[in-house]
Amino acid sequence: MSDNIPVCLTIGSSDSGGGAGVQGDIKAFASVGCFATTVVVGVTAQSTDGVTGRWGVPVPAVLAQLDAVRRGFPLRAAKVGTTWSEELIRALAGPLRELAGDGVPIVVDPVMVSTAGSWLSEVGRTRAAVLETLLPLAAVITPNRREAELLAGVAAGAASRRDLAEALAGLGAAAVVITGGPDEAGDWFFDGAEHRHLHGAWHDSGAEHGAGCAHSALIAGLMSQGRPLAAAVREAHWRAAEGVRHGHTHLGTTVHPVDVLGIGAAAGDARGPALRWPLSSARPLDPHPHPAAPKSGRPGRPPRLSVILPTRDRPETLRAALASVAAQRRDDTEVVVVNDGGAPVEPVLDEFRSHLDLRLITLLAEHGPSAARNHGIEAARGEYLSFLDDDDVYLPGHLESALTALAAGDADAVYATAGVSRRRVDPIAAEPPELPHAFDFSFHDGFLSVLNYIPPTGLVVRADLAEAMRFDPDLRIGEDWDLWLRLSRHRGYRFRHLDRLGAVYHRIPAHSVSADPVGDGRRALARFHDGYRRMCARWAVPAGSPQDGYRRLVLQVYDLAFVRYDSGRTLGSFWYERMVRLLYDGFVAGRPADALAPRLAPLLEEQ
Repeated sequence: MSDNIPVCLTIGSSDSGGGAGVQGDIKAFASVGCFATTVVVGVTAQSTDGVTGRWGVPVPAVLAQLDAVRRGFPLRAAKVGTTWSEELIRALAGPLRELAGDGVPIVVDPVMVSTAGSWLSEVGRTRAAVLETLLPLAAVITPNRREAELLAGVAAGAASRRDLAEALAGLGAAAVVITGGPDEAGDWFFDGAEHRHLHGAWHDSGAEHGAGCAHSALIAGLMSQGRPLAAAVREAHWRAAEGVRHGHTHLGTTVHPVDVLGIGAAAGDARGPALRWPLSSARPLDPHPHPAAPKSGRPGRPPRLSVILPTRDRPETLRAALASVAAQRRDDTEVVVVNDGGAPVEPVLDEFRSHLDLRLITLLAEHGPSAARNHGIEAARGEYLSFLDDDDVYLPGHLESALTALAAGDADAVYATAGVSRRRVDPIAAEPPELPHAFDFSFHDGFLSVLNYIPPTGLVVRADLAEAMRFDPDLRIGEDWDLWLRLSRHRGYRFRHLDRLGAVYHRIPAHSVSADPVGDGRRALARFHDGYRRMCARWAVPAGSPQDGYRRLVLQVYDLAFVRYDSGRTLGSFWYERMVRLLYDGFVAGRPADALAPRLAPLLEEQ
């Protein structure tokens, strides 16, 4: 066995149906590249219809199994599932305490009620033992709502998941994940200091058998690879949900088994899940003019970076965007493509599947850029996120520079200079393009209250499980600006500018407000004007402050632009970029807003 393959242990019961218990844990460990060892504490006669019989393994036999595994394998993580009796729990406490003392993270899934609704342990006799012995040893516990209520001693439905998580932490749990269900989609994660709702739809596939077992085993498997708890919880949440979405609905009659191994997808199962498994590289790469690094596959290792790429009905620009990611030549990056209700994009993705770790989310109707990006964020597995629109491109070396800067530890979000171009830029040209305008502004927290000077293309940010790491779907204008403000003001994110050209933001005349006919241009300008006013109302600043004065300058520019349109004239190219430059330089230099007013009208002229 390679030293690089982590060994995990599951302590639990056998499921004769193969979907849950130690059988399900073995599959979950394998799905993230871990070798599974087992300690069987009980045997069940079980199918997807429920548990019809159960027999406990004698405690000496259980301890003998555990001793053999500990002597023979270098354990990197352990999961404790069904524990049957108070006697067994207390007998396991000593060996588990030694494992925890050796630095082995232990995930406790206090299985009392199965997905099929069957009671799997004698609650009254085991609750005290779990609280006294297992909770203090666990890196995290993963009950469902009913199990959390039983452990906390709370009546069914009497407390929120937030309150239950805090109650369990008060009883000794270091961290708590309360899994979701049809009435409470997504998981609730509390690390002892911060609550996080891991959003996600409840997949009504009928394939939930083994979902809880797989979820807790996935957390253990990911932690065995050195993943921080929060990152492991996040990825396990996604993988377990995908296992339900892609479950074996053709097996069983009541609650069907989950599919964490992607067996159905590998066999060509096309029952139509909206979120596809990673595209395979079974077929060779089609001829393509852009060189790229071969995809390494990185079995069992999660990506370090997730690129979120929404798209809709622009196959040619999507192809260029993907080529710019492939040219980064990284094997630790996944690309989550979100088709926002447009025409199929699989033919474009097929060109890159030998070079990129690609995943596709297909939305059946248009949801808008914010919602599309949010779908990508919720599916992302990386420690860092990067955003790329299908109309824009990265330049070579951008992701390497950004990740290197983030690794220094003095920033949570970095953004490279983003050039603005009126023509398509080859993302892998031998020489970087010469662009007359660029967003190359150093971070200034005060000016961030005036205007957004950080395009999403070019930014790489540390992933966050909290709701703050979401674009507001109610905003069609300024949604990225709103997110930067929330991360900076509410989450304490440290932003840093990279003084290098890393991305190109295309402003093609056919799609530009400046070049539209007067009527269409005025309507588009009105949308941006209304969006700016809405952002100013949402992020209020003190009256009479420098930010207030400079916001008034922005509104003056909009008023001047409306006057031009009303007189039959259009706006000059790059007027917005020139406005940002003028106001940023003035604000940083401490100039009074009134001093810049005479310089506003010329911004709108063609230059």
